[in-house]
Amino acid sequence: VVYTKDSYVYTVEYYQDSILSENKLDEVVNTAEYDSNISVDLSQFAPVGYVTPGTVVSGELKVLADNSQVIKVLYVKDNFGYTINYYTDEVNVDNLITSATNTAEFGSVIIVPELDTLPTGYTAQGKEISGATIVTEVTANNVVNVVYKRDSFGYTINYYSDEVSTDNLLNYVAKTAEFGSSVDVALEGFAPEGYKAEGTVVNGTLTEGKLVIEAEGNVIDIVYTKDMFGYTINYYTDEVADANLVGTVEDVAEFGSTIDVDATLFAPEGYITPGTVLDGVKTVTVEGTVINVVYEAEEVEEITTDPTPLDNGDEDETTEEVTTEEITTEEVTTEEVTSEETTEEESTEETTSEEEEALDIDEIPLDNGPKTGDSTNWIILLGLAMISAGVVGVVTKKKKIED
Repeated sequence: VVYTKDSYVYTVEYYQDSILSENKLDEVVNTAEYDSNISVDLSQFAPVGYVTPGTVVSGELKVLADNSQVIKVLYVKDNFGYTINYYTDEVNVDNLITSATNTAEFGSVIIVPELDTLPTGYTAQGKEISGATIVTEVTANNVVNVVYKRDSFGYTINYYSDEVSTDNLLNYVAKTAEFGSSVDVALEGFAPEGYKAEGTVVNGTLTEGKLVIEAEGNVIDIVYTKDMFGYTINYYTDEVADANLVGTVEDVAEFGSTIDVDATLFAPEGYITPGTVLDGVKTVTVEGTVINVVYEAEEVEEITTDPTPLDNGDEDETTEEVTTEEITTEEVTTEEVTSEETTEEESTEETTSEEEEALDIDEIPLDNGPKTGDSTNWIILLGLAMISAGVVGVVTKKKKIED
């Protein structure tokens, strides 16, 4: 009697991740001779992204005398590479900061770590992430792009008059702008009256008239300087009148500066110098300053005579004077002509020959009043003005002759 091996049924079950009913992929039922080796296809039903071949995790690989024999095959996820690229502003090779590569299990979420140091002026807030989010079986597709955006920074534009100081601050502009952006800087708009309309940048740097925002600093100081304006100085004699204008000076000077007035220019002969600068603004103004200088005439010395009429009437005594308003030098007194005086005791016969030659009393015209005849004679000595010395003397000569 010959006994032959019987055949029995066996089952190969395929799972992914774990031996759970919900993870079962499929199964294969086969029949084979007892105690024969079971050949299992470890790639059958393998999911994408899982390690192939799979692994037999339970069951004998020989046919048992049991139609309930089960062999279980398990597939686990494979690992695949991925890349993270970091950019500024946009995904562009020129903007690439750095790249990082790693591997992770198929289907896992790609974790994007922050860079330890960001480029100056950029912030992690608001960054943009694009590309793959989980690991796939295609490494080339596992690329993540991170784009960092520019941060915003404050800037200040200060406007001053004359110099940078707290007391001279006219106005300022304080705002924020994106790093690297260009901000228009107005050089006009805050100039005080009398100052040049366009200010000058004294601190900070402008590029083609614009402020390029940096991560720090961003302060521009602009100073307005005084403009130049014209002024006029008119010179007059006696009073301000068109007919009395003798000269004019026109020039320009810095706004608010004091005008130096030469009060001797154009002074006519016979007028007092320096002239009088009339009251008014003496500094340079926007409207154009006008200053008036007036010259006054010098006082003129006058020689006048005021003779007392000679009266040859019944009166015993007549006096004739030569007077002037002013004696500027030595005065001639009656005492100084005593040598020429004839006293009451002297007679007409005692008159010296010099007096007779110098003055003939018969030729002296008297007024038309009554004459006393030969009994009364008047000898009048007139003081002559010494014109070349500017001296006018006052001389009084009185003579009385009694019958």
